[in-house]
Amino acid sequence: MKKIAAAVFLLFLVYGTASPQSSCLPEGITFSTQEQIDNFQTNYPGCNEIEGDVKIEGNDITNLNGLNVLTAFLGAINIDNNDALTSLTGLDNVTSVGGELYIGYNDDLTSLTGLNNMTSIGGDLRILYNFSLTSLTALDNVTFIGGSLFIYTNYTLTSLSGLDNMASIGGNLRIYNNDALTSLSGLDDVTSIGGEIRIYYNGSLVSLTGLGNMTFIGGSLKIEGNDALTSLTGLDNMTSILGELRIYNNDALTSLTGLDNMTSIGGDFWIRENDALTSLSGPANLTSLEGGLRIYNNNALASLTGLVNVISIGGSLYIGGNSALTSLTGLDNVTSIGGYLNIGGGNSILTSLTGLDNVTSIGGGLSIWGSNALTSLTGLDNVISIGGDLSIWNNNSLTSLSGLDNVSSIGGDLIINGNDFLINLSGLDNIDASSIVNTRITINNSLSTCEVQSICNYLTSPNGTVTIYNNAPGCNNPTEVANACGITLSCLPYGDYFFYTQTEIDNFQTNYPDCPELEGNVTISGDNISNLNGLNVVTSIGGSLSIYTNITLASLSGLDNMASIGGNLYIGGNSALTSLTSLDNVTSIEGDLVISYNHALTSLTGLDNIDAASINGLNIFDNIYLSTCEVQSICDYLISPNGFIEIYNNALGCNSQEEVEEACAVSVKSLNPEEEISIFPNPANRQLTIISKDGTTVEEVIIYNQTGQIVQQEKPVNNIIDISQLRPGMYLIEVISGQRKIREKLMID
Repeated sequence: MKKIAAAVFLLFLVYGTASPQSSCLPEGITFSTQEQIDNFQTNYPGCNEIEGDVKIEGNDITNLNGLNVLTAFLGAINIDNNDALTSLTGLDNVTSVGGELYIGYNDDLTSLTGLNNMTSIGGDLRILYNFSLTSLTALDNVTFIGGSLFIYTNYTLTSLSGLDNMASIGGNLRIYNNDALTSLSGLDDVTSIGGEIRIYYNGSLVSLTGLGNMTFIGGSLKIEGNDALTSLTGLDNMTSILGELRIYNNDALTSLTGLDNMTSIGGDFWIRENDALTSLSGPANLTSLEGGLRIYNNNALASLTGLVNVISIGGSLYIGGNSALTSLTGLDNVTSIGGYLNIGGGNSILTSLTGLDNVTSIGGGLSIWGSNALTSLTGLDNVISIGGDLSIWNNNSLTSLSGLDNVSSIGGDLIINGNDFLINLSGLDNIDASSIVNTRITINNSLSTCEVQSICNYLTSPNGTVTIYNNAPGCNNPTEVANACGITLSCLPYGDYFFYTQTEIDNFQTNYPDCPELEGNVTISGDNISNLNGLNVVTSIGGSLSIYTNITLASLSGLDNMASIGGNLYIGGNSALTSLTSLDNVTSIEGDLVISYNHALTSLTGLDNIDAASINGLNIFDNIYLSTCEVQSICDYLISPNGFIEIYNNALGCNSQEEVEEACAVSVKSLNPEEEISIFPNPANRQLTIISKDGTTVEEVIIYNQTGQIVQQEKPVNNIIDISQLRPGMYLIEVISGQRKIREKLMID
């Protein structure tokens, strides 16, 4: 019994007097002065672990010695904006941080000494904007980061030594804007990243050595703007990336050597704006891309050799702006493209599409544009189906569409536009017309033969809009093509109608017999269009009506029977147009009303009967002689607008919204004979008589010219004022009588 009691007493001596670990401050704490740091142990005796988040931020904080009893931060710790702090000595006993460790904007911090015993960080490690920091060596014992590692804008940091024992990073790795950093050595033991890697704008980084043991990335790999980086050596053991691989704007990068063991990329593969990149040699083992392949604006890239084993592209293929690229050889084994194929502008010496010879299907659209050395589409000969639009536009040397002969279906629009030397559409013969949605064949200056079978079949039974104009004679409008096909067009079921010559106006009823209702948009624009009489059978337009840049068109006579417009009404740039009166029967437009740059137009009479509720927006501007805008539809719209109102740069009386509103009010007030003020004669040339019918004294008369300047201001004598000194023209007269201010137009002849 005595032996047992002695043993218990001995245990008490050994353990009973030891101080247990004690936690405190569950709500966290902010240290903003050196005094708070120094008094910590006095204010919180026995506290070894802080439960809540900690913030250390103060201009006079020079050391953290008062925190040397702490062994752990259970939450996050933020060391931020401490201008006088040079090291982290005082945190020497801390072994772990449960949340984020943030060290930022500490201008004089030269090292992380003080963190030497730290082994784990549960959240992110962020080291940023510490302009004097030269080393990370105090982090040697950290083996685990649960969140992301961010190291950026530490201008004097030369290496990542200090991270050498880190085996994994749970989140992202971002190394950004560290001007003195020359390599990534220090990350050598990291084998996997749970998120993405971004290596951005490190101006002295010459290699990626340091990532050599990394085999897996859970997110994307993005390498951008590292001006001294000459190769991708350091990625040699990486075999797969679940996200995107983006390599762009690395001015010294000459090849993709370093990607030699890469077999799969889960997202898009971007190769962009690498000015010294001459070849794609490197990813020889890459066989499939689950995402797309984008190669553009690499000015020295002459060949795509290096991608020779890629057999499928799950997303889109975009090749553009590679001014030294002569061919697409290197893509020879690609058989399918899941997204669109886009051969874009800036491939200035690309003469053929050889290299795409084994592609049989394109899941999205095919777009070939701005390839000014391309003479044919040879190389696409085995393509059978295109899932989206087929768009060939602005290829200045293209003379033939040969190469598309085996395409049997497209899943979108057919667009042939702006190919100056294309003379026919041979190559499109075998496309099933029922697979074409809309057809647009425009501004191909040499294109005269459009009557291939697919186009003829489409015109027989269109699925959508037919837009054919400004090609060579024979293919200058739908009717010419239909005639060449040996068919007669009825009304186009989905529009659109384009009239660019007087002949097209005159022949409308012959070309489209019994066609009073036009379903789509109507465009009228031509230097020689002088009248619209050929359209006098039209009663409605389903879409918008645009009448613009007709320099000889003086009136809209010919539209007298039109009652409704289903979209916008735009009348602009018609320098001879003096009247809109032929639109009197239009009652609704269901869109915006835009009247602009019609320099001979003086009045909006003709728009009177449009229901203001059908107008979505109102734009009246730059009609220099337009002074009468107070027609009923405009007045009604200003009272209860459905959308925007812009009225400016017209003549006096219609030079602003306020002027039109006032003119509308005058027009309404004059309907009340008890308040009417008579101004006569009008037009006048020598004098005016002004009489208030209710006997109220006329106190003042003000006359404005068309620019809004006051040219005469006086009180009538015996109800008469002398205007003989005014030049002939249009004026605005304002009469003030009692509480009334009346305005109206005055013509002096």
